[in-house]
Amino acid sequence: MSEAVKRSARTAVLAFWLIITIVPIAGVIASIAFPVSFYSTRDDFQEFARTFGVWAPVAFMVLQAIQVIITPISHYSVGYMGGFLFGPLWGTVYNYVGRLIGHVSAYILARTIAVPLAKRFVPQKTIAKYEKIVSTRSDMLLVIYFLPFFPDDELSYLAGLSRMRFRSFFLANLFGQIGGSMGMAYLGAGINTKDPLFWILMGVTIAGFPLLWYMGRRERHKQPVNEVKNAV
Repeated sequence: MSEAVKRSARTAVLAFWLIITIVPIAGVIASIAFPVSFYSTRDDFQEFARTFGVWAPVAFMVLQAIQVIITPISHYSVGYMGGFLFGPLWGTVYNYVGRLIGHVSAYILARTIAVPLAKRFVPQKTIAKYEKIVSTRSDMLLVIYFLPFFPDDELSYLAGLSRMRFRSFFLANLFGQIGGSMGMAYLGAGINTKDPLFWILMGVTIAGFPLLWYMGRRERHKQPVNEVKNAV
């Protein structure tokens, strides 16, 4: 491959990431700065989506599931699109169903395909170290999934590589995906600072990150103690 082709490919990838990152941010800004224009445009797109009947939400949920499985696709843009096209209620529902299917699929793919490869090519010591962090922390996984702005798509693959039981993983997703799905759908439908739900979501998000930091710090402190106990 020539250097010119490589540069073109890198430029295309960069442009793709800029577009899918900027669109949700621009939409949020527009909903605050130009509410009349934003809501008029949103209503037009929602009316257009309704012309496809049931196929519009079905296609969206498939897209939502695929973006989890193919992790480079931004889940922020897709989640935002759910609220923009279907409103805060149904956008949350479609985000939730699609993400739940996608994360479960990612876990199963990792468990059935990636684990045998990892055991063959990755040192057992490395696998054991990783499993200490992931295998028993479905509570941390739930909090990460619940936070609307946390990049979590890769975590389902990591959970599948660990010894985390499917039941624990599924429950973390079942409850955790509610927050992220609702947050992104709400942003996509348009921010209303007079709506109590806006402040509830803001409060949960602001409180969630310190909670996650505390849980991670506590886990790091527990690991040396457990290693000493195991050595004895």
